[in-house]
Amino acid sequence: GMYTRRECHLDLNILARFARVRLIHGTVEAIDVEQKQVLLSGDRPAIRYDVLSINIGSAPKVQSATKSTASDNVTPVKPIDGFGARWDALLERLPQWKGERRVLVVGGGAGGFELAMTMHARLSKELQ
Repeated sequence: GMYTRRECHLDLNILARFARVRLIHGTVEAIDVEQKQVLLSGDRPAIRYDVLSINIGSAPKVQSATKSTASDNVTPVKPIDGFGARWDALLERLPQWKGERRVLVVGGGAGGFELAMTMHARLSKELQ
């Protein structure tokens, strides 16, 4: 709502270099707790660990319902790297909205609340 996409973007590669850690972007196929390693998809080598923290930031699988427009009415936030384009597409459809307008945010906590308030601010501005 209040910030540009560029102002909101956090470059994880830069952050990782600053923190002197290795960033590995990949898909986990399995976790071998006996050998203490995370197995990645493809021919990528396993990553060994001593302590494993799982913070998956799950991304919903949006399946289209019986209506062909069902997916047009669902805008998942995650994966976040595609949210900007999905949000822009939603904003482009605003002139077509008729009658009462409701946006539902599924997911609670501070992040869900922040998202709801930010969306409200931006949509209120756009619909003036």
